[in-house]
Amino acid sequence: MRPVVALAVGLALAATVAPATGQDENLEQLRLQQLHVDFFNACRPMAVHALVANDAAEIGLSQDALRIATERRLRAAGLFTDDNDESLGAFFYVHVSVVGSAFSATIAYHKLVVDLFNFFGIARIWSRGVTGTHGGDAD
Repeated sequence: MRPVVALAVGLALAATVAPATGQDENLEQLRLQQLHVDFFNACRPMAVHALVANDAAEIGLSQDALRIATERRLRAAGLFTDDNDESLGAFFYVHVSVVGSAFSATIAYHKLVVDLFNFFGIARIWSRGVTGTHGGDAD
């Protein structure tokens, strides 16, 4: 979780590099507040959705193992819950696909959002992915 938190903090800090002056300063403050709303979860707990695909079982990776490992990391940071009311519908999505000696992993944060017309739904707020090769086991 620390790289994710660091990324979110970095995005917020990058937005403050060139502060505006005068009236634009108020707009800048509003924009920063919106960034806070868009990217941050106020450290509220979230649920976990995990999915493995293709040849993951061949290297010993199961959907349950991925979900449990993710829950443990989030729980250690105080960010996991299996109570949908507590999470307000927010969830951390983890997907790992394995094909032969290659893998692809994606993490994403989803939460309930409301648009300008008061329509609401679950939206992906951010995601990160990585691809690479593995040594034949899930570790």
